[in-house]
Amino acid sequence: MKQILNIMSFLLLLVLLSAEDCVDNNSEVTLGNKLTETFQEVENDFTQDELSRENIFAFEKRAVQKLKDLADYINIYADDSLPKEFRLQARQMIEETFESEMEMQDYYKSLDLLEDSVVGVLYCSEKVVAFKTEINSINIADPFQKNTFSGYAGKLQFSQKIFNNNSNDTILLNIHKCNFETTVSKTEKLFGNESQNVWTISFTEIDYNF
Repeated sequence: MKQILNIMSFLLLLVLLSAEDCVDNNSEVTLGNKLTETFQEVENDFTQDELSRENIFAFEKRAVQKLKDLADYINIYADDSLPKEFRLQARQMIEETFESEMEMQDYYKSLDLLEDSVVGVLYCSEKVVAFKTEINSINIADPFQKNTFSGYAGKLQFSQKIFNNNSNDTILLNIHKCNFETTVSKTEKLFGNESQNVWTISFTEIDYNF
């Protein structure tokens, strides 16, 4: 949703700048038509039944960024010095990264992460170790391809490092080689009082130590 709004705002600014010298009524009508066409074009990009090759490439880039964002959300959720509402908001963003909470919990389990739902914080293992994580070496192992069941599917490979955050020194606790099955599928989103089915990215099946 934020991505859509950013794109629409940027396109709106371009239209306004290109029309700043127009002062008569005909120019106002033209500007209105341009705005209508611009918003329609953006809407079509996210609601069309099939994605263009350019849009598929853009979604692959977005999937990589979404994976980088995931590490940031985890670090916020694991930082008990932050207000609880910040940590819970980060948890919500983590959950929205995955197709369902089940996939999210599988992800935690595979990394030996443990949630304290009362305090609202994420720890490393049952030893309750404060930690930080890094996700790097991201590679698009399988580009997005048309999938009958979910729209489009691909695969990301990456490595994820877990560091002890209780020590003055940077101590590497673990490093995982990971695969994420990634889907782009239609999801119902609310825009004001109306709902629309738009293309969204989710991480689904998780495979470690490939």
